[in-house]
Amino acid sequence: MIGSLPNPERKKFLKKLNEDQLQFLIHHWPFWARQDQLPPSGNWLTWLILGGRGAGKTRAGAEWIKSQVEGATPLATGRSRHIALIGETLLAVREVMIEGPSGLNRITASGWRPEFIASRQLLIWPNGAQAQIFSAHNPEKLRGPQFDAAWCDELCKWRNDETCWDMLQFGLRLGQRPRQVVTTTPRPTALLKKLVKDPTCHVTRVSTFANESNLAPGFIDTLLARYATAIGRVVTALPAQQQWKLGVSADDGRYGTQIGGAEGSTNIGVSSSPQAYYGQTPVRITAQSGTLSSGQIRLKLFLFRLTLPAA
Repeated sequence: MIGSLPNPERKKFLKKLNEDQLQFLIHHWPFWARQDQLPPSGNWLTWLILGGRGAGKTRAGAEWIKSQVEGATPLATGRSRHIALIGETLLAVREVMIEGPSGLNRITASGWRPEFIASRQLLIWPNGAQAQIFSAHNPEKLRGPQFDAAWCDELCKWRNDETCWDMLQFGLRLGQRPRQVVTTTPRPTALLKKLVKDPTCHVTRVSTFANESNLAPGFIDTLLARYATAIGRVVTALPAQQQWKLGVSADDGRYGTQIGGAEGSTNIGVSSSPQAYYGQTPVRITAQSGTLSSGQIRLKLFLFRLTLPAA
């Protein structure tokens, strides 16, 4: 509500707050978050957050863990006291999930921040809650410990994703309702496909463009200027991994030729400058040779639509 006020009124309101109130507001996530960064309602066990780089998914994951750890006050006992933090590597867990710009230490007010004990691979909050850190390279480390919450980051980059995921599920056995959040850039892995179809999994898709106000000035413009309007990914392999091309009717290879037909193959249409079209121009997917008889390709288009003023 405060964020929707006109700028002069918002400044007037904020000037009335004392230092403690301002500090509370700075760390009160529901005030700053987009709706797609807040945990969903419902009877889910896994909250799967899919988004590109800079979409704000790491912050959403860290804030969810923080909300589980803290009670009515940061020093009160929260819902979760035994947490698993799992990343591609131990270094990634520390540098992204704990100490990164959107990590657990950075989003918590000083005095209430958890202490990271590297020698024990352990994070300890002032209220006694603990989080153990794990690398997806070594799923056996998950054999034995038990948890009431977990955060898995960049699941689609895990080397031993299926084994690591299964070991974590066996360990989520504490409390009345153990839950987990997954933050990842999507890739067509078998595990991700299973999760998306799992009825106990709530899927949230977040966009880099929605987070533009929190990104460096010009970042979005640079992306749009460098990358053309079409991105294609092979979801289901083409017959005999047949090659394909992406373009428009006037140039059927404008955005890429000889693109591999294996599952997971991706093409980002790169051009020296943004392409302008003056009418409806369908994007075409065609076989490099022959015809496409089976397989599935997912296509994303990014464009600005300009309407010229009436004379």
